[in-house]
Amino acid sequence: MQRTGMLRRLMVTLGAALLMGVAVVASGCGSSDSSATDSSAAAPADTGAAASTATQDPGASTTAPASGPDLSALEAKLAEFSAAPQFTHPGPPIDVASLKGKKFFVIPLAYNTEFNKLQADATVEAGKVAGVDVEVHSTTGTPAQWQQGMARAIQNKAAAIILQGPDPNILVPQIRQAKAAGIPVISSHYVDVDDAAETLKKIPNLTVGVPGPFSVASRLLADYVTVASKGKAKTLYVPLDDFGALQATMKKAYEEELAKVCPDCTVTTANTTFAKVADTPSAIQSALRRNPDIDWIVPAFDLSVPYIETALKTMNNRTTNIASFNATSAVLKLMQQDNNPLKADVGEPIPVMGYTSLDQAMRLALGEKPVEEPVFMRIFTPENVDEAGTPPTAVDGYGDPQEFIDGYKKLWGVG
Repeated sequence: MQRTGMLRRLMVTLGAALLMGVAVVASGCGSSDSSATDSSAAAPADTGAAASTATQDPGASTTAPASGPDLSALEAKLAEFSAAPQFTHPGPPIDVASLKGKKFFVIPLAYNTEFNKLQADATVEAGKVAGVDVEVHSTTGTPAQWQQGMARAIQNKAAAIILQGPDPNILVPQIRQAKAAGIPVISSHYVDVDDAAETLKKIPNLTVGVPGPFSVASRLLADYVTVASKGKAKTLYVPLDDFGALQATMKKAYEEELAKVCPDCTVTTANTTFAKVADTPSAIQSALRRNPDIDWIVPAFDLSVPYIETALKTMNNRTTNIASFNATSAVLKLMQQDNNPLKADVGEPIPVMGYTSLDQAMRLALGEKPVEEPVFMRIFTPENVDEAGTPPTAVDGYGDPQEFIDGYKKLWGVG
């Protein structure tokens, strides 16, 4: 199986630190429950992928084991995602020459966070490559700022508006105004590919959504712990409950995949929130005392990893390992330490998201149909983490960035 076969086109821009932005808003609205609950790995009914323009999820396993996990098949899939991704064309070439001088507006969820700033700045750089103007509306995570950005973009007759993280439900009146002015609005990294179609249908006048691969990463984590434990993992899943529907989707994807590929694995949940993330160590310790056989902890987002490691150190626990999602540079640095419990962290190349967002926006500005932007993901492990840099950076570890830039230049007819 070739890498491009695994990276089937899903409309997506990382994910990963959506959490860095959504957390700004979620911090004031979540539950503080830190209880742990046990659940078997029996899968709920499969509802299927919902994204209207997404093809089959590359992170999903297609067959259930008859008696035990098919470790060789899972190992092959994990090997594909452990390699640096390669550029894949999202759709037919476009001629962007007629867009020269047009202005595209980017409204980040919180421009003062590393993730959002990197993504927005990469969109500006992509604009320079394409020969279009990209303006970023500075934000710190408040809805009032997003609304101001929308008003400013409409007033300036933007060619398109890119929402990189803000909740479009809060911006329904402004999105309606943009549509009336003939300005397409793109929502990037707000919903997951699994439930994108249903979610976006509820948001009137939104031109297109570019969902994130959060469920894809969740399934890959289930695959990883299955292989690492040889099909015997006793896992503790650690959600951030104040991430609402997105977190529920990720948890469902993890539990369903684990049930599908590893019938002998189990799942226990330690409920935490971003609002009270500092309470995570006590939640982990309580869960481990109740379930001392837990050997894998799977936090939904890797911002929880340092708190989990604190809990393990306090308990002098040297046998429980961790697998997570986001591949943030500070957490990957922990992985580089000798005998660190973090064994896997799934991430996306943040700068490439700027190119995928602008590619979609320019297509809409040209009157073209939206395309299915490719997924670029990688699983970092102790074996390959040094490719992210020593110390790791937010942009390294995903192959040669110039390969992606050259790919988009050719796609846009400017290379």
